[in-house]
Amino acid sequence: MGISKEDQQIIFDKFERASASKRTFTKGGASGFGLGLNYVLHVLEAHHGMVTVDSELGKYTEFTIFLPDQDASNGGGEEEGLDGLYQ
Repeated sequence: MGISKEDQQIIFDKFERASASKRTFTKGGASGFGLGLNYVLHVLEAHHGMVTVDSELGKYTEFTIFLPDQDASNGGGEEEGLDGLYQ
Protein backbone atom coordinates (compact mmCIF):
# COMPACT_ATOMS: atom_id res chain seq x y z
CA MET A 1 0.00 0.00 0.00
CA GLY A 2 1.31 3.43 -0.85
CA ILE A 3 4.03 4.48 -3.27
CA SER A 4 7.40 5.88 -2.23
CA LYS A 5 8.36 9.41 -3.35
CA GLU A 6 11.13 7.87 -5.45
CA ASP A 7 8.72 5.53 -7.26
CA GLN A 8 6.17 8.31 -7.80
CA GLN A 9 8.67 9.85 -10.23
CA ILE A 10 8.55 6.78 -12.51
CA ILE A 11 5.10 5.20 -12.16
CA PHE A 12 3.86 6.89 -15.36
CA ASP A 13 6.80 5.58 -17.42
CA LYS A 14 5.97 3.05 -20.13
CA PHE A 15 6.46 -0.56 -18.99
CA GLU A 16 7.14 0.51 -15.39
CA ARG A 17 6.35 -2.40 -13.07
CA ALA A 18 9.28 -2.55 -10.67
CA SER A 19 7.71 -0.31 -8.06
CA ALA A 20 4.43 -2.23 -8.24
CA SER A 21 6.15 -5.58 -7.80
CA LYS A 22 7.74 -4.34 -4.55
CA ARG A 23 4.25 -3.59 -3.20
CA THR A 24 2.56 -6.75 -4.49
CA PHE A 25 2.43 -9.71 -2.16
CA THR A 26 1.18 -12.28 -4.69
CA LYS A 27 3.38 -15.03 -6.01
CA GLY A 28 5.33 -13.80 -9.02
CA GLY A 29 4.99 -10.07 -8.29
CA ALA A 30 2.85 -7.56 -10.10
CA SER A 31 0.75 -8.62 -13.05
CA GLY A 32 0.27 -6.61 -16.21
CA PHE A 33 2.58 -4.95 -18.69
CA GLY A 34 3.16 -1.56 -17.06
CA LEU A 35 1.09 0.34 -19.58
CA GLY A 36 -1.96 1.43 -17.56
CA LEU A 37 -0.74 4.64 -15.93
CA ASN A 38 1.27 5.57 -19.01
CA TYR A 39 -1.89 5.20 -21.11
CA VAL A 40 -3.88 7.32 -18.63
CA LEU A 41 -1.22 10.05 -18.77
CA HIS A 42 -1.17 10.14 -22.58
CA VAL A 43 -4.96 10.24 -22.91
CA LEU A 44 -5.19 13.09 -20.40
CA GLU A 45 -2.40 15.04 -22.08
CA ALA A 46 -4.16 14.62 -25.45
CA HIS A 47 -7.21 16.26 -23.87
CA HIS A 48 -5.12 19.00 -22.22
CA GLY A 49 -5.67 17.50 -18.79
CA MET A 50 -3.37 16.10 -16.14
CA VAL A 51 -3.12 13.46 -13.45
CA THR A 52 -1.50 13.84 -10.05
CA VAL A 53 -0.58 11.29 -7.40
CA ASP A 54 -0.58 11.77 -3.65
CA SER A 55 0.72 8.81 -1.69
CA GLU A 56 2.25 7.90 1.61
CA LEU A 57 4.17 4.65 1.74
CA GLY A 58 2.34 2.10 3.87
CA LYS A 59 -0.82 4.21 4.12
CA TYR A 60 -2.59 5.25 0.92
CA THR A 61 -2.41 6.32 -2.72
CA GLU A 62 -4.75 8.83 -4.36
CA PHE A 63 -4.80 9.71 -8.04
CA THR A 64 -6.59 12.90 -9.14
CA ILE A 65 -7.58 13.53 -12.74
CA PHE A 66 -8.12 17.05 -14.06
CA LEU A 67 -9.85 17.70 -17.39
CA PRO A 68 -10.55 21.13 -18.86
CA ASP A 69 -14.14 22.21 -19.43
CA GLN A 70 -15.13 21.19 -22.97
CA ASP A 71 -16.88 24.55 -23.49
CA ALA A 72 -13.71 26.48 -22.60
CA SER A 73 -12.51 26.41 -26.22
CA ASN A 74 -15.81 27.98 -27.30
CA GLY A 75 -15.45 30.91 -24.91
CA GLY A 76 -17.85 29.38 -22.38
CA GLY A 77 -17.22 27.40 -19.27
CA GLU A 78 -16.75 28.24 -15.66
CA GLU A 79 -14.12 30.20 -13.81
CA GLU A 80 -10.54 29.31 -14.58
CA GLY A 81 -8.45 27.64 -11.90
CA LEU A 82 -5.61 25.19 -11.34
CA ASP A 83 -3.19 26.52 -13.95
CA GLY A 84 -5.71 27.03 -16.75
CA LEU A 85 -7.93 24.03 -16.05
CA TYR A 86 -11.61 24.53 -15.45
CA GLN A 87 -13.48 23.40 -12.37
